[in-house]
Amino acid sequence: MEYRRLADEYCNLHFTYAKEFTSTVAQLFEHGELRALLYICKKNEAVAPGELAEELRISSGRIANILKNLEKKKYIIRGRSGEDRRKVLVTVTDAGVKCANKEYEIYRDRFEGVLREMGEDDAKELLHLFKKALQISGKVINSEC
Repeated sequence: MEYRRLADEYCNLHFTYAKEFTSTVAQLFEHGELRALLYICKKNEAVAPGELAEELRISSGRIANILKNLEKKKYIIRGRSGEDRRKVLVTVTDAGVKCANKEYEIYRDRFEGVLREMGEDDAKELLHLFKKALQISGKVINSEC
């Protein structure tokens, strides 16, 4: 089997068609802003910028820029920890939650349409294989570190 060719085909499909799943509002978010906002919302508690950088595998400098942009849009608030005044913590605002929920729903609804078109058996197989691929990729990435 030509795994390199298949990997190239996957990458080309992903880069070519990724825009099909992107909504108008999400296009306003560049370079990981929406991912960061979704992570903070899902965490449902204050998050340190370092944790955010580690979880999203983004540099601390990039996280600082992302947080600055999200703060300008009033989607997050940065504050100091009550336990350690040196530590910065990030919390999501109501506007940030609303934006993240809206974007998630748009993405989910579009993907639901794709799964419906595929049919039940193919949709289940796709999710099964995608989960398997994610588990394996996690092992491969961690072994490279």
